[in-house]
Amino acid sequence: MGLDIGTTSVKAAVFGENAEPVSFCSRAIPISGSRPGCAEQDAESVFDALLGAMGEAAARCGRDIGSVSLSVQGDAVMPLGRDMRPLAPMQLGMDYRSAGQARLFADEFGARALFERTGMAPHPMNALCKIRWMTESNPRVAAKTHRYMTYADYALYRLGADEPAIDYGMASRTMGMRLAARDWDDELLAAAGISRAQLSRPIKAGSPVGRLRRDICDALSISPSALLAAGAHDQSAAAAGAGIAPGMALDSHGSAEAISAVLAGPKLDGRMFGAGFPCYFHADAERYFTFSLNHAAGLLLKWFAEELCGAPAPPAQAAAQPLSRPMPQSVPQPSQPARGGGGSPDYARIVAGLSADPSPLLALPYFNGRGTPANDLSMRGMIAGLTLSSTRSDIARAILESLAFDMRVNIGAMREAGIPIDRLRCAGGGARGEFSPQLKADICRVPVETLKVGEAACLGAAMLAGVAAGVYSSPSEAACLAKPGRTYEPRGAVREHYEKRFRQYAALCDASADILRSL
Repeated sequence: MGLDIGTTSVKAAVFGENAEPVSFCSRAIPISGSRPGCAEQDAESVFDALLGAMGEAAARCGRDIGSVSLSVQGDAVMPLGRDMRPLAPMQLGMDYRSAGQARLFADEFGARALFERTGMAPHPMNALCKIRWMTESNPRVAAKTHRYMTYADYALYRLGADEPAIDYGMASRTMGMRLAARDWDDELLAAAGISRAQLSRPIKAGSPVGRLRRDICDALSISPSALLAAGAHDQSAAAAGAGIAPGMALDSHGSAEAISAVLAGPKLDGRMFGAGFPCYFHADAERYFTFSLNHAAGLLLKWFAEELCGAPAPPAQAAAQPLSRPMPQSVPQPSQPARGGGGSPDYARIVAGLSADPSPLLALPYFNGRGTPANDLSMRGMIAGLTLSSTRSDIARAILESLAFDMRVNIGAMREAGIPIDRLRCAGGGARGEFSPQLKADICRVPVETLKVGEAACLGAAMLAGVAAGVYSSPSEAACLAKPGRTYEPRGAVREHYEKRFRQYAALCDASADILRSL
């Protein structure tokens, strides 16, 4: 069984040893924010939703499940007391209240030096910057904090791990790990106001950490002998589940959109640092990993559907609960999964109404700041060229085209950093149907492949579960299970049009940046 704890949904999928899908369930989870820059989740509600998804996926095959692992959203972190209950909500990666702490780290250690040391440049997304914000902004809670945990080690611990453990990939994403040593950096931890005793032990992804809790197995009808294995960051797990090798990249389209690449060794030079591309451990701990990031892909489509088209927001299965409630003593029983694709709009419905022709409008998709390679959190979005005859279809297509233009910028930056990309594989909501893969092939000028198993992160997590169980010797061996579906080649008929539009897109970014930042 592969579990995926994303930003807007949790998923559970069961696979056979040859990666044949057996069952799947997805549940929506909410995001809350009391003010701009704040993005939080109630981790206990998310865990309850995860158990519900597990129970639904295991309903007809639970006794055959031999091992469980997980894929988790990156950079979220929270404090826990000695009773291992949360003292505050999980602060998500998109929560940027720690921008000041990121600047402090840069001033004290040097941004470039930190990147060469940890593989992560100082950024409010990084968990260590968030932890420093927590210790400095609320010392009373910090004094009560026994552990700081991400979803990776929190979920493992709640599922039954023998001790708090975190995989190398998630640990190295925090900016608190010295990459060369594969261990916590005590000097950086001290600057954040914590010690290594407050963090989980780093281990290889796919390492056994115990067995699934007996009460969970009994409640969800899962085999009581099921192993529990350390998982991986969702982008890395998805790349493993998609079979990404050097020379290829994964386009992972979820709440955000990432172009992910596997590296044979650490890549910590000035071009990587300048573009904001991280370097951390892959799900296969003998390799390294990097990705570009657009902060609002699925979130932008959700905004379009709900704010401009009046679509109702899908109900969240896991409603936020007060953090004062007691730790559950029993496991919630499975019920019907929430509809709505984890909080995302109905992507197929948006695409179905689009014109076959390129949009007459031009959009900048930076509704949540601009990600790599510009790394400009103060950038804003734009829809340009509007007239009284503009339609929602024109706007929707312009948004989708803008996301592909941003992909092309990032692919170019990766190539300039010495990362060859001559083929894309697609996973996530944007891989459904024919429209998006063909659009990306046309704009990015590379072949784009879909996958036979679209839930690549769940499959990657299941591969790690298989490694722990001894079914596969390593994540690299399991990678052959990932099979491409259909290939979309760039079409010459629309190439010239998109070449012209891409130049206009780049010029619009340059010409409007100062005004948009000032807004």
